[in-house]
Amino acid sequence: TNKRFNCHMRGNRTDEQYEVADILVNHRRVLPVHRRGGPPYLTLLYSGESKESLGYYGTESYLRRHDMVISCHHYRKHYYTWARQHAKLFASIVEGNRARPVPEEQLWDEWASRLSAVAVFSSSSAAHRGEFVDELSMHYPVHSYGRFMRTNATPAECSHLEDRYELKMCVLRNYKYAIALENTEENDYVTEKVYHALLAGSIPIYWGAPNVDEFVPMGSGSIINVKDFLPGRLGRRGNWSAGNVSEEVGRFAAHLSRLEHDEAAVKHMLAWRTATDERTWGRKFLDNLHHEDPTCAACAEALVKPNRVAQR
Repeated sequence: TNKRFNCHMRGNRTDEQYEVADILVNHRRVLPVHRRGGPPYLTLLYSGESKESLGYYGTESYLRRHDMVISCHHYRKHYYTWARQHAKLFASIVEGNRARPVPEEQLWDEWASRLSAVAVFSSSSAAHRGEFVDELSMHYPVHSYGRFMRTNATPAECSHLEDRYELKMCVLRNYKYAIALENTEENDYVTEKVYHALLAGSIPIYWGAPNVDEFVPMGSGSIINVKDFLPGRLGRRGNWSAGNVSEEVGRFAAHLSRLEHDEAAVKHMLAWRTATDERTWGRKFLDNLHHEDPTCAACAEALVKPNRVAQR
């Protein structure tokens, strides 16, 4: 329908809201029984997790119990992207460059002045992420600020910040590299981690979605993909103990050290930050960056569902 309408989203469900709601948003819970009366409503599973993380709640038998499913997976009728949630920040880079172009030399000088270390914000060691960070710290400086394996205090210039995102970005701006490891290797599952690193001007150390090149500016050339150095090591199915993993991580650390002196390579990885036209970032990335929020689609489905039910 093209008819304009209002759609109000409410949290902290009450019995009163439940009885009159048009949409029931569910996330990894047992679906409630249908209410005794009132107009038909739409049951929606809205998940920001990977299918692997959802376990039973990601199986088709559970998903089929909903009228609609929204996740990050592009094979669904309606999906969301983490890129879109950062669209304004990416746009501000282009707008800033148009007003005052940033030469690549300036990007290199700024990056080279940062700490030669890897910044980590992690709340879990799952998927061998903890083992990777721990082993990497034996070959290259690693500074951890998350709830898990914290090694460093918040820098003084960032300690006054109460917003978690602003604090994280303040810290990352001090570092050449930032960890951006997903918890699973799943197409389309690209979360906020890689965008935080990119927008802070750090080079992301990424592991996760095989099609990550569709979700970052100028493709995978703007990130370091751990899979290229340690294939089959990370993830819940990864084998961390086979072979000489220390040697592999050592080679990865050596690559980070070499980049510190490879001006041409670093300029290439940071080139996306000089864009005055977002189209240079690549069509697939732009498709994800400007993908329509699926919330309105869910509201539209709820608007027409009563008519469909009445016609049965």
